[in-house]
This record gives sequence, structure tokens and C-alpha cells, in this order.
Amino acid sequence: CLSRVRSGLVTYWASINEPEKITNRIQNHGIKREDLIVQKHYNAYDYLQEKKNVLDRTFAALDVPIHLKLLKKAS
Repeated sequence: CLSRVRSGLVTYWASINEPEKITNRIQNHGIKREDLIVQKHYNAYDYLQEKKNVLDRTFAALDVPIHLKLLKKAS
């Protein structure tokens, strides 16, 4: 069930102190109300590198060579 995977990932990220700001963006969650105006109007940064770093650490912890799986799908 996808909700269990998501909750498991959120729990794992919290346990290794990944920033909530980044993990929420990975899950495509909304921005907190107090940050909304700044994010919506001024901050165009996409946090791609930060999101990639979190996901790389997650896949490394799971011992999943994700880059190989993605290459096989592309072939």
C-alpha cells in the first residue's frame, strides 16, 4: 500500500534528521502558510539537488542500486 511506503519513508527521514522542508517537497506536500508568500512570489529555487541527496541516502540505506534500475528502464 502506497500510504505505508510514504509513512515509512517520512519516519525514516525523520530518524536520520533530514530537513522536513526537503522531505515535504519530495512528497509534493504543500508549503507551510508562513512560507507561502515568499515561496510563491520570490523563491524560484527548485531544491532538486537537496531532494536528490535525500533520495540517494535513502536508496543507499536500502542498498538499492537505483541508478541501475533507472538505466534498465530507459533501455
